[in-house]
Amino acid sequence: MRYIAVDIGASGGKVLAAEKRSDGFIDIKKIKSFKNIPVYRSGFLTWDIEKIFSSILDALKEAGEADYVLVDTFGVDFVLLDNADSLVLPAVSYRDERTKSVKDTLDAKMLYERTGIQKQRFNTIYQLMSIKEENPEALEKAETLLFIADYINFLLTGKKMCEYTFASTSNMINLETRAWDDEVIKSAGLPRSIFLPLSEPGSIVGPVSDEVAKEIGYKPTVMLSPSHDTASAVYASLASDDCAFVSSGTWSLVGALLDYPVTDERSYEENLTNEASPDSKIRLIKNIMGTWLLQKLKSEYPEGTSYDEIMRNAMDAEDKGRIDVSSDRLLNPKTISEEIDQMLLENGYSETEDLAETAKVIYLSLAEYTVRMIDKLEEITGKSFSTVNIVGGGAKDRYLCDLIAMLSRKKIIAGPYDATAIGSLLFALVKTGEMKEEEKMNVIRSNFGYTSYKREGEGV
Repeated sequence: MRYIAVDIGASGGKVLAAEKRSDGFIDIKKIKSFKNIPVYRSGFLTWDIEKIFSSILDALKEAGEADYVLVDTFGVDFVLLDNADSLVLPAVSYRDERTKSVKDTLDAKMLYERTGIQKQRFNTIYQLMSIKEENPEALEKAETLLFIADYINFLLTGKKMCEYTFASTSNMINLETRAWDDEVIKSAGLPRSIFLPLSEPGSIVGPVSDEVAKEIGYKPTVMLSPSHDTASAVYASLASDDCAFVSSGTWSLVGALLDYPVTDERSYEENLTNEASPDSKIRLIKNIMGTWLLQKLKSEYPEGTSYDEIMRNAMDAEDKGRIDVSSDRLLNPKTISEEIDQMLLENGYSETEDLAETAKVIYLSLAEYTVRMIDKLEEITGKSFSTVNIVGGGAKDRYLCDLIAMLSRKKIIAGPYDATAIGSLLFALVKTGEMKEEEKMNVIRSNFGYTSYKREGEGV
């Protein structure tokens, strides 16, 4: 059988295909990549869903025949549909500032104890509350909430479902019952009726619609992936009792894979989040800004400057200090270098003199914060991690991986780079019985390989 994974990240999408050959080898290939750039509509920063879906159809057409299609996206964001299944509002991005006025209106400790999700102003619950406050008639018109991945599945098939790992990011799923928390929804003043029953990853959504089949030239079945991108990425990682993970992309998610949630005072104070994994485990995670900071900085460089040039410039630049890479101030600043300079001044450092020094601040701040959070995870969970597996696009960055290896004094294993799409594909292969779960790492190694970075004292 042949499988296609559609991975929509916060800055771009990619499509990969996997197939088990007659000799038993599982072959994974990249089909297509495309950009995903938010646009302003009606005063809001929104996702261009029409363009995203058009790019997906183009990629599916280019990929050719397949048996299954799986879709994942970034978390928390959603659309509201009316009784005719039309959009009530545009698909607003989590980077929009509409939630500023409501993020402190609920009891944060109560929310954390019940849902285990960190307090972030862009959480689904706060986005819905901002709609209730600023545009109540829109919420009144809403019949159904679909998270972005579920909405893409709906556009493909005409079937509406709500996948569990994605829903766990909403701040409205009860940790104990693994179902919508009616008390939390009531406390936020939201209509319970818009939330669909939860479906486990691996559930079948259905065949693509006749219209989509005509467009792409075949009629695959859509299967629910672990549709929150981090859930799929960690499925492709080496995460274990001895190995922490860093899912490094637009966001950097530093975490541990556990059999149980952690909602004690220490995890609450550190603002750690407990997100669902497809294997009934919990990802205890700290969200920090990731390569988004370098993406924003790149826009200030001359056109054509590569990330490799930015990395090499940063390596040679003077160290000007550190910033808090978990700060909301970095969500969507107009000019990232100016915001970083202001944060440096507030921390008692001097301003940077050029963009290379700004890049150095980003690299060192990301690496130090990552290592601090790995130490915190060890302290809170009682585990000791000898190894850290960095997956996602950030795993390509040699300087960042070197810094984390040097500062943590742990073995760093980088890869796979396309972990999210690969995780979706491996999940589907396991679900259909074409692969055993314990074979995952061999499949990744034979298709892509890993890069190791040595501990401090062994040289980097």
